Amino acid sequence: MADRIRNSCIALGIFSIAMAGVSGGQAAEITVSRGDTLFKLAAKHLKDGNKWEDLCKANSKVLGSNCNLLIPGMKLQLPGKDSEPVKTATAPGTFMLTVANEKGNVFTAPSGYSVQRPNGADYVVLGGATDGKLPSSGGTPGIWIRLGDDLEKAASGKTVTVTVEVSAEKPGKVAFSYSTYDVGNSGWKINPLSGGLQKTSFSYNVPQMKKGNGDYLGILPDPEKNGQKINVYSVEAKVEE
Repeated sequence: MADRIRNSCIALGIFSIAMAGVSGGQAAEITVSRGDTLFKLAAKHLKDGNKWEDLCKANSKVLGSNCNLLIPGMKLQLPGKDSEPVKTATAPGTFMLTVANEKGNVFTAPSGYSVQRPNGADYVVLGGATDGKLPSSGGTPGIWIRLGDDLEKAASGKTVTVTVEVSAEKPGKVAFSYSTYDVGNSGWKINPLSGGLQKTSFSYNVPQMKKGNGDYLGILPDPEKNGQKINVYSVEAKVEE
């Protein structure tokens, strides 16, 4: 099943990378594309995926302390190269979140839930359910991932559409929540699953930010308590003008 889904992903062309030319003292820059992660970029351009931390440190002015938030179009500098400061794409726009790295811990799973990353995979497997009652959709709900400061600022007072690329063994349901941890949350949005690879979306009119305590995406992989596990391949957040 996993191999078949993986081949489908490749056929969809979700993995791409562009590299700027290098000459003299100019820096080698790589352009982030949809589906890229620091681990994949390090494996391709540094010949070792475990050097993703070096790549993150070399781009601290761009990524800050969040190595997991990559924006399509972002220019990254390869370690050991001198260059002018690299600028990120400006918000509002489309933000692509890393869902898997070599540690497999981009998502946080509270008690009763699980997050696993199969060896070498670029997706994570989410599982677990509560006692049948949906947990709070505020704060850090269900299995959660922090959406990053740039996205939080861009989304303030605007509509955000979150699209998750996901698969399941059979038809079912999945629940999502967008929480500002500051001025409200979307509540749980229950979306159907077809049982194969699909993209599923929901939108939320984000209130105006006050203190800026972080925005979070929450996922309940098994809201009907059927023992369902889901594979999550990508998370995209688009801020509407």
